[in-house]
Amino acid sequence: MFCLGDDTRTAKGHLFTGEGPEPRIPGFFRKAVAYAHLRGLLVAVEPVALPRKRDREHFKRWLRTWIGPQIPAHERPDIIKLSLEWFGAYRLNPDIAEEVEAFFLAVRDVNPDVLVYVDSIGGLWRKPQDFHRWLLSRFPGTILSHYLNADQVPAFRKMGARNMMVQINPSETAEKGGQFFIYHERTVKWLKDVVRHRVRYLSLAGVNFGYSRYNYGLFLEIIRPHLNLAKTLSEIRSSLRPDQIKQKATKENVRRWLLGLRKNAGR
Repeated sequence: MFCLGDDTRTAKGHLFTGEGPEPRIPGFFRKAVAYAHLRGLLVAVEPVALPRKRDREHFKRWLRTWIGPQIPAHERPDIIKLSLEWFGAYRLNPDIAEEVEAFFLAVRDVNPDVLVYVDSIGGLWRKPQDFHRWLLSRFPGTILSHYLNADQVPAFRKMGARNMMVQINPSETAEKGGQFFIYHERTVKWLKDVVRHRVRYLSLAGVNFGYSRYNYGLFLEIIRPHLNLAKTLSEIRSSLRPDQIKQKATKENVRRWLLGLRKNAGR
């Protein structure tokens, strides 16, 4: 899978605005998706700019501009990486469950073939929270992507999550060298942890900071005996397992939790 991450700006700004794909680079987004499909890859996208009003109808209007039925299939992404960061997770947004629910439902309305997975990011989101318990009860079978390493996997498994991904991104560690060879030892360690924990899905991020075909070859030596590449979205969907959340939470639980954190933080 190839992911277009919109957290890095183009010369004309982000790939998206609150209205849809950035109009100052006409056709670029659809051409990039089409090219990746031509190369035999599934295509994901992580949009940063979301509609200002985050409800189901506004999300639907926005989503139609790039995954709607009028977009040719080869120009439509297969997967959306929903980063909690863009929904105000670090700001302890008390409406995050409401907004994320609206997003999931809007995707189903506009194009149910598109898969949404969730990036749990860093900080307190690396641990099981009421939000995760609510999410996997409300939308069972959602892939949760964990940040940097596999340390948090056992706790989420204990919570009942069954579809976990680890995102390995050495370029976001404390040392900002930006070249692959600086991070090789750490990346290899994390990959070995992923194998040891038998994590089902893996994301290698930060490729714009120095990875190459040779570097990927070194990575594959570690994971190749355990690797099963899915060539279609239906293969990914068929690999998903039912979550078994033991202590389910509601949207109101999530709101109270975040309001309490905001109060304690003096916000």
